[in-house]
Amino acid sequence: MKKATLVSLVASIVATGMLAVGATTFAASPAPSSHPQSTLSHSKSHGHRKMMHHRGRITAITSTTVTVRYHGHRTHTFDLNQVTVRALAYPVSASLLQVGAPVVAYQNQVVLLPVARGTLTAASNGSWTLTTPKKQTLTLAKTPSTLLGVSSVTNGAKVMAFGKRSGTTLTATALAAPPAHVRATVVSNQNGIVTVKTPKATSVTLTAAKLPMSKWVGKLKVGRHVILVLDPVTNTPLAVLPVSHRPYQRLTRFAVGKLTSASTGNFVVTTSLGTETIPLTGKTVKVIWPHHPSATLSQVPQGTPVMVHEAGPTSLIVRVF
Repeated sequence: MKKATLVSLVASIVATGMLAVGATTFAASPAPSSHPQSTLSHSKSHGHRKMMHHRGRITAITSTTVTVRYHGHRTHTFDLNQVTVRALAYPVSASLLQVGAPVVAYQNQVVLLPVARGTLTAASNGSWTLTTPKKQTLTLAKTPSTLLGVSSVTNGAKVMAFGKRSGTTLTATALAAPPAHVRATVVSNQNGIVTVKTPKATSVTLTAAKLPMSKWVGKLKVGRHVILVLDPVTNTPLAVLPVSHRPYQRLTRFAVGKLTSASTGNFVVTTSLGTETIPLTGKTVKVIWPHHPSATLSQVPQGTPVMVHEAGPTSLIVRVF
């Protein structure tokens, strides 16, 4: 597989997985796949086509191998000692693999895809339900012991469920929150140890060998702009994505967090790495809030989770969860 194809594929998996968690996604590819304050750009249609070629389901597992059947009915057996297993961007144990689970598998990567996503609610009988963006209610057969990007199972948490789904029952092996994404610039790269700096002057040190696309990360040049993917609880780096400079892949900016304040001149979103002040002067703001079709930004309560999409030089989309 060519390097450009691999970068496109991994970026599509990581980025699309993050976007899919919202009540309604925008500019995301239809298939689930993988940034506090954040940016995102990539050719998702191209990445989606590549991803579909490597997408399939696990058909067999042994103590040392996993076999995947792809959509074209071809199969491939991977040596578990030679692959990295991830749940989208999150590194996980091979013990989460199970027959029937959807995956994207290529080279030395087996990436678990979510079987459902939505909002958690505690049921009266002590169990948990997950309400999907289409308002379908799914019941968790049990609470999984593996939690990714979330410290506990709580009411209102927006998560992805990995495992199996049968009708309205989820047998989840893991629940994961959307990763955080932040813009960053490479300030040093020596012997596979990469240091990047965010717009808030926060420095993050990365070990290239521990990340997807490790060879590409290890060759990043000082001054290169990238997208840093983080665990929203621990701020552990999960991946580094390229920022495209092609005209048809124009930088698209996202900020994910909670609305802190809003005025006529700007509004502030608090993320796990700090605050992001977003100017409003000269911009048209469209608020997308379920059951509030005519809402304005000033009507959104402080502390409400939001995702901000800079759709153009003078256009902002604010999605309220």
